[in-house]
Amino acid sequence: MKKLTFLVVIAMALIVFNGCQKDELIRQEADGEVQLQAGAKNPMFEGLDSILFSVENNRLAFESEEEFQKCIDFLATLGDGNFPAFEKEIGFDSYRKKYENSGEWAENLEDDLFATLLNPQGIVQVGQYIFQIDFENEKVIATEDNGASLKSTSTPLEFNLEDDVFALLNGEPQLKRSGCSRCKRGYYSFQTSDGTAKYKVVYQKAGIYFSLQAKIKQNGRANLSLSTDETTCWWKSKKRKGRWDGKASYKTGGYGGTYSYRPYAKRRGLKRYHFNVDFYISDSNGNTRSVTVGCKCS
Repeated sequence: MKKLTFLVVIAMALIVFNGCQKDELIRQEADGEVQLQAGAKNPMFEGLDSILFSVENNRLAFESEEEFQKCIDFLATLGDGNFPAFEKEIGFDSYRKKYENSGEWAENLEDDLFATLLNPQGIVQVGQYIFQIDFENEKVIATEDNGASLKSTSTPLEFNLEDDVFALLNGEPQLKRSGCSRCKRGYYSFQTSDGTAKYKVVYQKAGIYFSLQAKIKQNGRANLSLSTDETTCWWKSKKRKGRWDGKASYKTGGYGGTYSYRPYAKRRGLKRYHFNVDFYISDSNGNTRSVTVGCKCS
């Protein structure tokens, strides 16, 4: 009887030991899976997790102006062609995604980067304010967010797209409104044997976002390029001024597709600027066209 009892104890010990080994193996496999997933993280989005924001009911909510600017800088570096991947990564459907291939895109929304930050209703939250950009009426509507719900007693504040909204909300003196009457909304175009090539230079004014951008695009096979000359390109805001890369260090293009250059993208408007861009196209029949487009306020 004692021998039988001893054998039963040994058998139970082996079962417990094997069970512990199995649990440890499962835990190691799980840890390995987590490490593999972390190791396989897309390097394209390195640094994204350092930006303090969330997606709430398909609306981007940034903790502060500074975090909003960090995301602008991140997207500018990421590049326009990767905006869809960014949205997929964070689980967000933007204004850009919904309207880019429709006829409902607002005429005065010129920059895909800003369209990527807005939801289809034109809304984004920065700090305590929820902003709705009404492009049709050229207004920015700001409403304070009181945690879980909007303040029932607060009255929405209205601004123009040209206003430096953050400066006004912070009690800072506003810059004299800058703008270029020669900057055409929408695209110019080249007609080529490979189809129509479109190009533009624009100063985007959206109250909480301002940018200078040049873009050229075509669905065909033509060779496209755009370039800038640093000796004739500069910008100045209230506190800062700068130049951007010239022809010696910056030029983009290729056969078909879309190519853009965005030397300025900030939450504050510009006091003065001068932006000259050279566009070039060569079609498959050997025909070439070039043009220089300027956008300035000096």
